[in-house]
Formats: sequence, structure tokens, C-alpha cells
Amino acid sequence: MGFSIVNIVYFELLRHGYQVNIGKLGNTEVDFVARNQNAYTYFQVTADMTGDETFAREMRPLESIQLQRY
Repeated sequence: MGFSIVNIVYFELLRHGYQVNIGKLGNTEVDFVARNQNAYTYFQVTADMTGDETFAREMRPLESIQLQRY
């Protein structure tokens, strides 16, 4: 089910005009880095994030992103 959800999110982002990439930072991965004009939005997609280990694993890449201010 998780793979299907990832595909749905990917195609919805494309449908709404985003440029979509996968983000890698060391051994971690952000599922989608979506760009629309000059704004970036980061997405993690999972079917179930209720477990503490899953939550930590999914949040780790997002927490390590260093945002730039313009």
C-alpha cells in the first residue's frame, strides 16, 4: 500500500505543476522535493507513522534540511 500512496502523491504533485525530485542527504532520503516557481516543499510519504521508530526514521531527513532565507 505504501508504494501506491507514493505514486499517487508523485502524480498529484506533477498534475499541480510541480517539478519533482527525490532528495538525498547522506544515508537518508526525502521522498519528494517539489519545486513550484522558486519555492520548495519537502514531502515524506508513509502508510503508517504511528510507531516511534518509523516516526523517527521518516522525520530524520526532514529535520536535517537547512532552509535558506532569501
